[in-house]
Amino acid sequence: MKPLCKHALALLAVCGAAGAVLWQQAEVVALQDEHAQLVTMQEEAAALTAQNQSWEKARALLPEVEKLKAANRDLLALRNQVRQLREANPEVDRLRAENQRLDALLKALITAPKSITEMEGFVAKENWTRGGFDTPEGTVQNFLWAMREGNFEVFLSCLAPEERASLEQARRTAGDNASKEMEQMRAMAARLKGYRIAEKTEEADGKVVLSLQVEAGAEAMKIPMQRVGKEWKLHGFR
Repeated sequence: MKPLCKHALALLAVCGAAGAVLWQQAEVVALQDEHAQLVTMQEEAAALTAQNQSWEKARALLPEVEKLKAANRDLLALRNQVRQLREANPEVDRLRAENQRLDALLKALITAPKSITEMEGFVAKENWTRGGFDTPEGTVQNFLWAMREGNFEVFLSCLAPEERASLEQARRTAGDNASKEMEQMRAMAARLKGYRIAEKTEEADGKVVLSLQVEAGAEAMKIPMQRVGKEWKLHGFR
């Protein structure tokens, strides 16, 4: 074989080898590109899968979200009701207090004695007796007994010394009018059913004030009493 032919064949062989290498390199590059695209697609698929899962979770939470929204609306409504109740509370307290007052008044009217004869501590006029002066209560009953009987001497004995002296002087001055005054006192006593001591108050100066009630619901008459020696005497009226 001629040298030229050999060289030509060698060159062809080299070119063929180079072409094969180039083809292989091109194929490698193509495969690498394809691999890169596949990796990218796989990553995108994974991202889409993760996103889809997030949406699925979000969809699963939608009922809970709606419940929370409803609960929040209920909470706002409840807060509004509480606010309204707080604003109305003073009025409720006032109405409650007024209701309690009216209820107590009604009970008092229902249970209140219609007559003094039904009240505790009542002493009927027929049971008034003449006794001693060792207690304020005893002196008051003596005083009322004297009015009922028209007994001026016992009436005077119930009074403190200065008041007794003043009344005796007035009687001497009045003359026959004194008898008329005693008759008026007897008439007053005749209209009474009796009496009760509603209250007994001890004062700082040693005196005692008896609250004498002769009618149910009527204002009690204050009778100041003071001790004179060992006896209790009336010392003015209030």
